[in-house]
Amino acid sequence: MRQLPLDVRVVAPASLDNFVAGPNAELVALLRAIAGGQRPAKCLLVWGEAGSGKSHLLQALASAAAADAGLALLDDAQRLDARGQARWFARFIEQAGDPAAMIVASADAAPMHLHLREDLRTRLGSGLVVQLRRLNDEEKALALRQHAAARQINLPDELLRHLLRHYPRDIRTLTGLLDNLDRFAFEHRRALSLPLLRDMEAAGQGPETGPGGPAEPAGGRG
Repeated sequence: MRQLPLDVRVVAPASLDNFVAGPNAELVALLRAIAGGQRPAKCLLVWGEAGSGKSHLLQALASAAAADAGLALLDDAQRLDARGQARWFARFIEQAGDPAAMIVASADAAPMHLHLREDLRTRLGSGLVVQLRRLNDEEKALALRQHAAARQINLPDELLRHLLRHYPRDIRTLTGLLDNLDRFAFEHRRALSLPLLRDMEAAGQGPETGPGGPAEPAGGRG
């Protein structure tokens, strides 16, 4: 059995400081205010496409407001089953009269498009509703560089350009691919490079392609 070296690098946790805000600066400022104890509404729903950074923001808020007993966080509201929907509707009712209480939720669509029970859907849309907007390529490059720096990875410009050009451009996919490549590089004691990425793909350890085939090139996603 081949023994692999132990990767002891510490990865920085999600925070509001290491989130590349781009066009979402007002949302990040709002979350900072909420973490500081402000209550601009009884509920804030942050919605956006998969991989846009919603979970990062909720994890960051959870860390920044860890001692705030009045704050309740719901990630991926669209995934709630019947019992979960009933539980969160009850939570809304319980917190209605508490001025210190607030629910911050995330979802993959605006309230009117969520397939949830009507009373919960109405509650989620009753406060502030903010769309998490996509980063442009320059902002995505910055986000990838920050992610690489947090993992103490040297990310070559050539590799960065290739990732942005040839893979789905959502941040979750790109950072996940970078993490996989970092592990592959560590296992093989090589530096990150474009040839290393091709070797990883040849070894069958490339990005998941899903049922529709290979990953769509970034240039075709608009």
